[in-house]
Amino acid sequence: MREKLSLDGKWSYRLVTQEGKELSGQINVPYPVESPLSGVGYKGFVRSLNYSRSVKLPPIHGRIIISFMAVDYKCVLSVNGHEVGQHRGGYSPFSFDITRFVVEGVNEVSLDVIDDVSQVNQPRGKQCVDPDPHGCFYTRVTGIWQSVWIEERADVHIQDLRVDSSNADGNVDFFISLSGRAECEAVLLVDGVEVERSASDDTHLHIHHRVDDPRLWSPDDPQLYSYEVRLGEDSVSGHFGFRSLTWSTDGIHINGKRTVLALVMDQGYYGDGIYTPTGEEEFERDIRLAKSLGFNGARLHEKVFPEAYLVLADRLGFLVFNEYPSWGLDSTSMDTFDIMAKEWSECVTRASSHPSVICHVPFNETVIGQNDELIRKVYELTRQLDPSRPVIDTSGFYHVVTDIYDIHDYEQDAQVLVDNYQGPLGSLGHDQYRGRYGYDGKVPLFMSEFGGTYYDPENFPSGLFPKQDEAWLKWPPVKSEEDYVQRLVSLIDALSLCPFIGFCLTQLYDVEAEINGLFTSDRKPKFSLASYARIAGAIGSYRRREGK
Repeated sequence: MREKLSLDGKWSYRLVTQEGKELSGQINVPYPVESPLSGVGYKGFVRSLNYSRSVKLPPIHGRIIISFMAVDYKCVLSVNGHEVGQHRGGYSPFSFDITRFVVEGVNEVSLDVIDDVSQVNQPRGKQCVDPDPHGCFYTRVTGIWQSVWIEERADVHIQDLRVDSSNADGNVDFFISLSGRAECEAVLLVDGVEVERSASDDTHLHIHHRVDDPRLWSPDDPQLYSYEVRLGEDSVSGHFGFRSLTWSTDGIHINGKRTVLALVMDQGYYGDGIYTPTGEEEFERDIRLAKSLGFNGARLHEKVFPEAYLVLADRLGFLVFNEYPSWGLDSTSMDTFDIMAKEWSECVTRASSHPSVICHVPFNETVIGQNDELIRKVYELTRQLDPSRPVIDTSGFYHVVTDIYDIHDYEQDAQVLVDNYQGPLGSLGHDQYRGRYGYDGKVPLFMSEFGGTYYDPENFPSGLFPKQDEAWLKWPPVKSEEDYVQRLVSLIDALSLCPFIGFCLTQLYDVEAEINGLFTSDRKPKFSLASYARIAGAIGSYRRREGK
């Protein structure tokens, strides 16, 4: 049971452009239609997109479930000419029970997709609404961009499973949703040993287990336990880790130990696959690149990453900020709550089972005072879903109600940073953080975006590179590798004099027109080993600092 039949690979597609021209042929799933790896590489605006393929099924004994890990943005699934269901949201997984629509033998599967990034209330993250990408706006992504499969499950099976082990006491809870009401018994195995049984005649099961003298998860020692939950012939497996998380103006505390945050921004773009890497090894490569320079985590920025990334972050001891791709949403309208609530809730619930995830961020850089009610309502929903982690209500420029007051400041002069932020908590010198939405010194203070210095080792410009953001004209570009390293090290050293609980540097690698990464877009080095050693030394010194 639960043997997957992968539907990745060749599908037929039919695409209608904004101008009404029709394109058709074969597309390589799960790469988005804009990507070269899809075999299509169409980067214009898409009016509509249809996928279709034949699927041959063996004799059917249980429920047939088709699962899509992500489709951007709205889609309608049909099987053998019958509409099965619809889904809205480009970043969360979804499944349909197609049992009554399929037959033994050949079946026709069709998926119709609509993805109009010009809509004023559609989350799109960094996808560009203009014809060509520029600055911090990148190539659009349309359609299927994560894996698809079909599997046969028992008539009553595990539909969803959430693990809560956010403590240092050894208590772990499994919250299990079933596909239907039935008298059944679930069996819990931890590290291969049966430890608990729980019976139910409802659609939900709760299993509690206590591990004596637990081995705790931390970035320095990412200890994990494996689990398997069995329900008759059905089973779901995974891992969990025990770790407590608290926060105060003193910092983030993991298992009671203060952990200085030294994060790097990861946009989740992968060359010719755009949103989609060629394999999970690309996630591991990026995490190891960041760790090699001394970063202990990443802000997964304006994109919900696949769960495979979170699994690797758990195993490698890499801290993660879970964010929603809020750009594109209308923060002036309360309708936005209904548009994002379901998908964001699913993203928070999924992330909450992973010890590497230490913060949720539903909005990024919303305009001050546009809709305080919306920001507050989404914050409260997030805390209700996961009270064990801090929530940043809207990252960057102002805060309505937040557990961490974060700041974005791309100042390139280290002394100006010190002058603006060196003062005691609650008395920041920067005008932006005074007044009604100002910082009051009662919550942690975090520099969640800084640096961002543009650099191309083959081109030392006197002005901007093509398609860069004009906002950067106010700062002089670096003219050499030495100039870049000196500037970055000075900025990190400046932050060590300020009352921040940590920082997030923009960014790990270049993305299209943005050449402000520590590595190129294909993750090749930009600098010498000696320069990387100097950068790593500054990050290491920052993490080891006494006090704040």
